[in-house]
Amino acid sequence: GSLNQNVVVRSDDHTSLVREIASASAVLLKNNRSTTPNGITSRGLPIAKQMIGSVAVVGKDAKLPNLDCSGGLNECNDGTMVIGWGSGSNSLDSVLPPIDSITSFFGSSVNMTTSLSSDLKAGTAAAKGKDVAFVFVNAMSGELGIYDTVVGNMGDRNDLKLWFDGGSLVERVAAVCSNTIVVIHSVGPVDIPWNAHPNITAIIYAGAPGEQTGPSIMDVISGQYNPRGRLPFSIADEKDYGTSIVYFSTGFPKLVYSEKLLLDYRYMDANDITPRFEFGFGLSYTSFTYSDLSITTSSDPSSAASVSFTIQNTGNFDGTEIPQLYLTYPANAGEPKKVLRGFDEVDMLKGQSKRVVLNLSLRDLSIWDTGSQKWMRPTGVFTVLVGASSKDIRLSGSL
Repeated sequence: GSLNQNVVVRSDDHTSLVREIASASAVLLKNNRSTTPNGITSRGLPIAKQMIGSVAVVGKDAKLPNLDCSGGLNECNDGTMVIGWGSGSNSLDSVLPPIDSITSFFGSSVNMTTSLSSDLKAGTAAAKGKDVAFVFVNAMSGELGIYDTVVGNMGDRNDLKLWFDGGSLVERVAAVCSNTIVVIHSVGPVDIPWNAHPNITAIIYAGAPGEQTGPSIMDVISGQYNPRGRLPFSIADEKDYGTSIVYFSTGFPKLVYSEKLLLDYRYMDANDITPRFEFGFGLSYTSFTYSDLSITTSSDPSSAASVSFTIQNTGNFDGTEIPQLYLTYPANAGEPKKVLRGFDEVDMLKGQSKRVVLNLSLRDLSIWDTGSQKWMRPTGVFTVLVGASSKDIRLSGSL
């Protein structure tokens, strides 16, 4: 019935929290920042409004999404992508799109040109010669339902390409604007062969940020929020994942899990593959150093080993580091080269140092023994690895 339908329970605190979560989830993949002698950004991020006279906003992903998708479950991708389609979707009525937040941030202080479409020629014309060009691109997915198809994709994505030829749009804009900033909204890894283009000064992977997509990404772009997000997967070329995509299958195909434990970064480590951006990767506007690793053991199974180290914020901004703890098992264990076993979120003022402690339980050190049907700690020496990502290891020791 109609009881309790359309009852508004939101508060300012709700809205603020949603905005903060979206900002915290944004992953800064690239930032080739240039500054003036007094430290003001001239290219890259965080943006310095006083240095910008002209702006372009390019891509249909920057505009308000279609609020009237057929089927009622967000089964279209027309506008900024904040969530996938299907039963997990929600109302888009409160979405604040990026274009509104960018316009509000710059106000009348700049000459702004927009091309809120996937038109390559229009996007190039809008961006040509601008002090900064923001390009918004996406890749969406949803659930299969009754064979729902959105822009040619039935449920899962057909491939890792950006939708609406977004990769070409990025390349066209970068060819005519030397300060191109790319924002990616996506449900997972995407193909970005253009990431090293010298005119692309910054790339932000913003995921599916929800209704506060505009304010949250502007908080990151402006430096009001220092990015802290980390990739929960690697971004690499499709061939580098060691898996194959099942195309246009009917019914339920038989799958053989021949990869066993070698998924994502574990597969890439085993095959000496360097991804474009590795599992756990994410930049900040500040910098951090790691030092003074200490490893102690205990008979307590809930804390079989304690790993401690010091992190210092050595940059010019307050920020948050996400230290990650990986283990390399003894060779006889048959485990991947390294596996994630813990991480933390460490807020630090500029110049501040903090001691971080990560505990390893007996279960963290164990593998499943099929013979005894129990978790068993393998014999031998473990290598403890601490770093900022699966590839950026700063400290190591033995256990």
